[in-house]
Amino acid sequence: MNGSDQPQVIQGAKFFKWVCLGVGVTFGFILLWMIADFKRKMVVSLDQAEATVGQVQQSVEKVNANMPAVLKEIRETSRTLARVADDVELMKRVAGISSEDEQRGVRGLAIYADELQQILADESEGKGAIILVEEVVGSDLKEVESVAEFLVGLNKEMILTVLPFSKSRQEVLYRVCRSGIRRKPFYIQFDNAEPVLLKEFICQHHPASRELPEYKIEK
Repeated sequence: MNGSDQPQVIQGAKFFKWVCLGVGVTFGFILLWMIADFKRKMVVSLDQAEATVGQVQQSVEKVNANMPAVLKEIRETSRTLARVADDVELMKRVAGISSEDEQRGVRGLAIYADELQQILADESEGKGAIILVEEVVGSDLKEVESVAEFLVGLNKEMILTVLPFSKSRQEVLYRVCRSGIRRKPFYIQFDNAEPVLLKEFICQHHPASRELPEYKIEK
């Protein structure tokens, strides 16, 4: 490098130093601005949190203040319902309606249907159980859906078709355990076990169903 190039090199080094200083100052300014903005937002958030806590405390105080009155209303309502229940039972006895008669009516069928659904839910929970039905042609079985999905549909069927058109418990059991379209029997299967008739499975876990007579289709 000759003597004439040295001033240019020094000048370039000074320029680069000033550029680096400018970049550093700019970056520092941006960083300080971001920190200040973040701090401002944190202060706003804390203020909002404090306001929310204040509102919650006010709500809790109002609930606590009104709790004695609410509990009193609940107790009064319970006493009223108890009196109504006693009056209904008295009227049933006067009219000659026994609990056995009631069990044979629509209420009894609804209670029985609820028991069937509860048994299926309890005995299949977490066991990967599925519902199957026979193919349209032949006796091969095909998967319809999981027991959980089956119960969702069954709950609707109970309201729309099963209970309104059933006259006895055995008819409710028949409708629950057979396909609504072709009246082919449903099967239930757990994991890799052999499928069993849904009716047999229910009767196995529900003694009241096991004691029912066979349902005969009215012609």
